[in-house]
Amino acid sequence: MSTLKSFVTLLALSLIVALVHNAGRPYPIVLSRPLPVLAPGDVSLSVAKTRLNDSSTVFIDARPQAVYDRGHIPGALQLTPVEFQNVFPSLRDRLQEKKLIVYCSGPRCPKAERIQRSLQGEGLEDVLVLRVGYKAWLEAGLPVERSP
Repeated sequence: MSTLKSFVTLLALSLIVALVHNAGRPYPIVLSRPLPVLAPGDVSLSVAKTRLNDSSTVFIDARPQAVYDRGHIPGALQLTPVEFQNVFPSLRDRLQEKKLIVYCSGPRCPKAERIQRSLQGEGLEDVLVLRVGYKAWLEAGLPVERSP
């Protein structure tokens, strides 16, 4: 029994020394990741996934056409901030009364947020941003479409 007690004590001391050493390093090993915080107007990847087959939801890809053609969320419409003023009038009726989820490449891409503001400026209220973007969608193994 004393061997087991000694082993547990040694293990606990080793763990404490390792944690203290890690905390003192200039670049410590991350032992846990904080939960992602969603800003108002954002949607999580899991919620976006559940809305994929919801006919009341439309996904909008804010990336350029060539990138969209290489792969996008199934059924997504392509609309960039540069094209918004010219293209939106033809989409207005299709987007009315829908839940809209706008996405771009990833969290550092500002285009989705620009499209969100433009859509809200046109009176569409239910507009969310999938801030993690297409990259996270792809990495999660979720379905994608490619243009012919």
